[in-house]
Amino acid sequence: MNRQIQKLCEHEYDILIIGGGITGAVAAWDAAMRGLSVALIEKSDFGGATSAASGKIIHGGLRYLQHAELHRVRESLCERHIWSRAAPHMLQPTPFLVPTYRNPMRGPTVLHIGMMLYELLGWGCNTNQKSTIEPQDLLRLNIPRHRMLSRREAIELEPGLESESLTGAALYYELVMRNPERLTLSVVTAAANAGAVVANYVDALQFLLKENRVVGVKACDTLSGTEFEIRAKLVLNAAGPWVDAVLSRLNGLVRVPQVNFAKGVHLITKQITTYAVALPSRQRYADAILSRGSRHLFIIPWRGCSLVGTSNVPHRGGPGDACVTAEDVEGLIRDINDAFPAAKLSVEDVLYAYSGVYRIPNGQPNQDAVLIERKPQLLDHGRRDGIEGLISAVAVKYTTARRLAVRAVDLACRKLNIPPPPTKTNTTPVCGGDIEDLAALINEATAQARRLGLPEKTGPHLVHSYGSKYKRLLRYVESDPSLAKPLGEHSASIAAEVAYAVREEMAQKLLDVVLRRTGLGTAGNPGETCLRECARIMAQELGWSTAKTEAELEETLAKLAVPGQRSPAAAT
Repeated sequence: MNRQIQKLCEHEYDILIIGGGITGAVAAWDAAMRGLSVALIEKSDFGGATSAASGKIIHGGLRYLQHAELHRVRESLCERHIWSRAAPHMLQPTPFLVPTYRNPMRGPTVLHIGMMLYELLGWGCNTNQKSTIEPQDLLRLNIPRHRMLSRREAIELEPGLESESLTGAALYYELVMRNPERLTLSVVTAAANAGAVVANYVDALQFLLKENRVVGVKACDTLSGTEFEIRAKLVLNAAGPWVDAVLSRLNGLVRVPQVNFAKGVHLITKQITTYAVALPSRQRYADAILSRGSRHLFIIPWRGCSLVGTSNVPHRGGPGDACVTAEDVEGLIRDINDAFPAAKLSVEDVLYAYSGVYRIPNGQPNQDAVLIERKPQLLDHGRRDGIEGLISAVAVKYTTARRLAVRAVDLACRKLNIPPPPTKTNTTPVCGGDIEDLAALINEATAQARRLGLPEKTGPHLVHSYGSKYKRLLRYVESDPSLAKPLGEHSASIAAEVAYAVREEMAQKLLDVVLRRTGLGTAGNPGETCLRECARIMAQELGWSTAKTEAELEETLAKLAVPGQRSPAAAT
């Protein structure tokens, strides 16, 4: 996958997609596999904003039961199953505990009924409906049935749950993403392999108009400053929280609502729990039909750490202004310690903090709870605003973004007077996801890594990151043994991944490698030695000057810093 800016200007595309998050990525993949000529541009790096700031769960929408949105639960469960087949190497079935209490609405009866309905709505999506889980089930990513636990059983599994009002817990499973940034990138790569022309760091400056029709965009390569035009019969605006900012570049020709945003903050901390735990917080669902009380906080085991989240507070400003503050970190720590006293978290226990921005319905925050949009939007601006050749799509969660992208491509085909061919994204694996037996592939990669003198943990790491394409990484090591060097004392990553990221995955900045190609920094600052080695390899590959290299290091260190922390926490 190469960054071919010149190719973007060479001919008129059937569809140009603005936005390289998961919605735009799947739309490019889907449209290319259906035979359309496709261009995809992203103003920063692929999957670097909202798609990276998720809770890292491909989930079935259990909480939607409180809103009686049964169709959304069914949709989410089916999408979860599609993702499990598309990217089996990147998803980990993870046991979740939902505690029950003496309060009737938070007691075992209500939760048990909800869990049974949840499983009923997912019937036919999962290939496994057993009440116990076996190792082979985990490897096939089959989801077992829930189990209600007594108070004693719940405390045995997770001693920190113990409290006077605890009556037990429900044990059920969801899929946790090892690296959502790489999953998004794997979809972008699949789109490129299907014929789409893709490029990061390309901003859509303004729309090209012919009478009342959009015929492309004037774009800018933000790395070089070069401006150029991209012609297309139809443009899909899939810019996530920036969708309205993109529409504003039509200079008032379409309606752009006044939109406010909510900010959700997640923390990566020292490992707190063995199981994922859903805990009640003080913040309530203001619009629940059948409320079990408060919203939930999550503590999820993730890559030897804990993923903690999420806060949900009004954000004053645009999506590009959002950042994690010391107040955000301290507030979320207070919430977690209040809900789970055994955590005993302090700011010094935080390894990494990140935030995502979400649209608020009707543009106004609720005083007691922020209600983010739960329904995806697909807008045909020809019908709504009289501007043809333009569609906007706004997803609401990672799990169901694929379905929205398919609907957007269906609409695009109709607008192009093409009978929409059936989508193939529901049966086609992402790049590297064509895996028959995950355990066998891991064993094979481990043996190959051992043969090359690599650490034992490198083989499984490469499979979880690159899937069936892991051998391409090992070829780099075979041709240049210096690239076998581990990147950090505790990391399974090797130097070859940095060179591969630049040559074959369009990495342009050090943060692209540290956060979105290797994941080295997503569990905390990997240390100056590791970062300097990554920067050295990138400088060699991209011809960076000493000043440019130092600037990239400074930017990366600033991004990895935890607000309010006196000294950097040690990543494991």
